[in-house]
Amino acid sequence: METTYNPEVMSDIFWQAAAILKRGMYVYTTRNVPATNRYYNGIGLIAQRETEDHTMTRVWHARLQHRFVLHPTIMKAMQLARPDNWQQLLLEWPHIAESDPTRIAYTVNDRKGDDDVQTMTTVGKYLTRHFSSLPDHAIRDLAALNGKGECKIVRTSVEMIYHLERGPRSCMQWGTDSDPDYHPYQTYAPKYGWGMAVRIVDGATVGRALVMDDGDSDGKYFVRSYLRNDQGYSGRDDILEAWLKNDGYEHRGGWDCGTRLRFIEDDGNNCGFIAPYLDGCNQNVDVIRSGSESYLRIEDSGEYQCDNTDGDADNRNRVECTSCGDWMDEGDGYWAGYHEDSIICSSCENDFRVGRGRNGHEYRFHEDDAIYVESQDQYYHQDYLDDNNIVELDNGDYEHIDNAIEIHGNYYTQDDERICFFQDTQEWGLCEDGWQCSESCDWYTDDTEYVEVNDEKYHPSRAPETEGE
Repeated sequence: METTYNPEVMSDIFWQAAAILKRGMYVYTTRNVPATNRYYNGIGLIAQRETEDHTMTRVWHARLQHRFVLHPTIMKAMQLARPDNWQQLLLEWPHIAESDPTRIAYTVNDRKGDDDVQTMTTVGKYLTRHFSSLPDHAIRDLAALNGKGECKIVRTSVEMIYHLERGPRSCMQWGTDSDPDYHPYQTYAPKYGWGMAVRIVDGATVGRALVMDDGDSDGKYFVRSYLRNDQGYSGRDDILEAWLKNDGYEHRGGWDCGTRLRFIEDDGNNCGFIAPYLDGCNQNVDVIRSGSESYLRIEDSGEYQCDNTDGDADNRNRVECTSCGDWMDEGDGYWAGYHEDSIICSSCENDFRVGRGRNGHEYRFHEDDAIYVESQDQYYHQDYLDDNNIVELDNGDYEHIDNAIEIHGNYYTQDDERICFFQDTQEWGLCEDGWQCSESCDWYTDDTEYVEVNDEKYHPSRAPETEGE
């Protein structure tokens, strides 16, 4: 849809022209409208029609406007996109068909208008013909708003279970003889924002969808709709979903983490409570006990997985991350520790390193305990450096002992500018404990005498000749 389109301007133009036609004006000029506005310039032409006696009139259109209001879907479409030809759209005056409220009726041309003959078509086809810039999904949603039946939201557990048992087929239907106080739908407590959108046709519930509106900043949303049919399990109810979207509900892939459900204790279940079946991507819950109140809370890493339709929840294949405490499927974790007796989740795994630790063995340990040795391209556990022959250098870095030089109990690397190799002792030492020959650049300990010439130190065998010698 184009970004320069202004629906407010389009609406103003459309209804000004409609008012002209409704008043049955025979002559109209553009004298009092902005000459630079290409939309307003078309208003004067819309009411004019040349007849055989050279009069200009469209009285039939005024008659049509008195009988029918413009179809509400057309105005919704004009809020989303520019009509391809707004004058033609106005002249056709699309409205709800009298014989079938789900269809649109419109007047094809002036002759049909004079004869009071309207043509009927589906809302989708009519929108496609006049709004070529509207995407298919927008046309589908707009057309669905004209579906049959009454749509409403019920917000009591009794009503929700009533429409569940009499609505689209579902494994959550336990039958009207079941105890309603122990039905999984009792967990969708209205006090936490839960409700059910239903579509009713001829007294029958043909569509339903759980909805959430807890009044927080996330707004209103739903995850899935169900449509009643005679071919097995339910599909989605496009009409109900369009109605929900039009009412401000967003379609999401799962229930938000942190959403609460009612806790109903039941010792007969493995989990100890009545569990719902959760649609969407977030199907896990934790049991929260806060003072005198207990409730379930949806978490993407909750202890219990609510993907059963029998009111029970499963945690038999769930394990707790030893690092953060979140729950996960056992097969999704990573083993850590010397004995690989700690399991961590995929999120915490980013905080662990695979390296060498106790007795030189390789395993996962937390990054806070990890020391990286660049020359070995390897992590080591800080508590087991000796087991891996890693030493701390005098500058705070770490190195393998084979690459380190010990001087007076401290370790250095060979390229450290503070150390040198003494020729007289054939040992490494600190530069501050010796001197360097200016001729050979060799180092000697302070125990070896030197010759000083022009403030430069030389080994006696390397000293330059001086005058007088």
